Amino acid sequence: MGGFSIQSIMWIQSKALRAPGVRSACAVACGVMLAGAVVQPVWADAQLGELQVTATRMPQPVSKALADVTVVTRADIERQGAGGVADVLQKLPGFQVVRNGDATATTSVMIRGSNSRHVLVLVDGVPTGSQATGGATWESLPLAWVERIEVVRGPLSAAYGSDAMGGVVQIITRKGHGAPRMELALGVSDQSMLQGELSTLGSVGEFNYLVGVTAQASRGFNTRSDVVPTSVAADRDGHAKHSSHARFGWQPMAGQQVQASLSSTHINNQYDASKASNVDDRAKKDSTQAALSWTANWMPAWQTVTSLGQTTDAYEARSSYVYHSATRTQNASVVNQVRLDDVVARVLLERREDHLLNGDLLLLGSEGRGDQKNNGLGLGLEWQADPVVLAVNGRVDNNSRFGVHRTGSAAASFKLAAGHAVRASVGTAFRAPTVYQLFSSYGDPALTPETSQTKELGYTYSEGGVQWGASAYRTHYDQLIDFNFNKICWTGSAGCYGNTAKARIDGVSLTMAGLMVGEVRLQGSLDWLNPTDTVRDKWLPRRARQEAKLRAEWTWLDWNLGAQGQFTSRRYDDAGNTKQLGGYAVYSLDASRKLSSELSVLAKVTNASNHAYQTALNYNTEPRTVFVGMRWTPSR
Repeated sequence: MGGFSIQSIMWIQSKALRAPGVRSACAVACGVMLAGAVVQPVWADAQLGELQVTATRMPQPVSKALADVTVVTRADIERQGAGGVADVLQKLPGFQVVRNGDATATTSVMIRGSNSRHVLVLVDGVPTGSQATGGATWESLPLAWVERIEVVRGPLSAAYGSDAMGGVVQIITRKGHGAPRMELALGVSDQSMLQGELSTLGSVGEFNYLVGVTAQASRGFNTRSDVVPTSVAADRDGHAKHSSHARFGWQPMAGQQVQASLSSTHINNQYDASKASNVDDRAKKDSTQAALSWTANWMPAWQTVTSLGQTTDAYEARSSYVYHSATRTQNASVVNQVRLDDVVARVLLERREDHLLNGDLLLLGSEGRGDQKNNGLGLGLEWQADPVVLAVNGRVDNNSRFGVHRTGSAAASFKLAAGHAVRASVGTAFRAPTVYQLFSSYGDPALTPETSQTKELGYTYSEGGVQWGASAYRTHYDQLIDFNFNKICWTGSAGCYGNTAKARIDGVSLTMAGLMVGEVRLQGSLDWLNPTDTVRDKWLPRRARQEAKLRAEWTWLDWNLGAQGQFTSRRYDDAGNTKQLGGYAVYSLDASRKLSSELSVLAKVTNASNHAYQTALNYNTEPRTVFVGMRWTPSR
């Protein structure tokens, strides 16, 4: 049925079970997922009809999306309790997370095996990231103020320009609604962690608002596994973190809405610069996000969204040396959409400027400062005539450093019998070199953009609240920027950046949500990857070839209970595939209850089996941690 036979399922299970460390656990997840796939092998993990904006930059129902889309709600975020945006994303299909310690340590997030810098992150529509390291500083994203997270997997440069090679993560911050009120949240864990959150929110007439602050402090745990016992590096690596957020909305008349938001986060975390470090190594990270948008519905068939924004990302390391880097990104865009019967047309104009302050920028007239600017023009057409949806998108970017680059995509979906649909897409994407890669002492001003081409097929089914899905994709990456130790740099020394790497990633993803087994609701995913460095003919580092995720939820005596399992196969930590990271299984439990209209409580156990595993060589992950918290919303 649906192209899966019992024999093929048994073969897939046998392959998955060979992954060290995950055999018995993965067998359970594979059995549940694939048994269901035989009956109804399709997927959808966001409620049909729910609005999302990341796929086309304009609101549209998930049921009309021509990509692999997930929407994470505020309820999912509150169930997280502590942690960061990456902890929420790690539970989703196709996501893998790598960390050098706790939730405030350096974090990488990969979608379908793509590099972390190939994931475009937007906060209220404004791109955020570092022009030193490339990609978003995930640990600095303010989870406390997130209303929902919208994820689109696959290439989206035809809509968003640079960076959107593996996908887009759109973070929408909370806004006020309802009667004015206060909210207070407190939490504590057995890892000597305390956190608190205080906010005021509501709406008055045509205005809405939310203003809040949050703080967290933890003694942490020893993040390195290879430390010299007598050194300072053998101590616990704690952190302090605080953030603030304000968002204001104004609806002066029907069809017109103005939104403004401002968030900031500060992190001061301990780390170990080496296994024998004898100083108190610390990293300080500061980020801000500011956004202003105006949505105008001029008439039912004509809509315009105008936005301005700025994000900053600063990093300072204090060890036996001091390192400082700061990025400022400014963005302005206008999206105009017109609907004529079954045809939707979109026109996009966008300007982006990236500025980097870094003492290692030596190739520019003004030492320590560098920038690049980009102008983009995008066009999109959709034909929506049930049971068919067709879409084409094209974009031209003119960059101040490397000139013109063009990207495009085409996609189609077709509804079969009730609840069934198939889709297919092809798209190209790119990522501009960072300012650091271009102009540092390790840079090369002749670097060209990284490029990719992706082809994807998908099949979905939904009936009675149960949703199944399957996706198969292949992505070719070219001109990837890698550090070439044999390349002679402009300084005359060996070792600098070059367009030397290529890769191919083949993948299959199966998803399920809403399946009821008695009183238990199940959701989960299975992902198979073949992430290949085609130059070295090796696995791409830190990517697992098999990963299964399974979550169960049920209600008992007014308690909402949940259990989650993640089963990950072995990986390699290095490009030469000489340093292996073992497979692992990790479990978490959570329970929440609304005690009254004003008070709710949450308890959570992460890594319940206290399994020792690593996502980066020689860096420990969080041990078993028990967290309890409460949220109080007093009535007036």
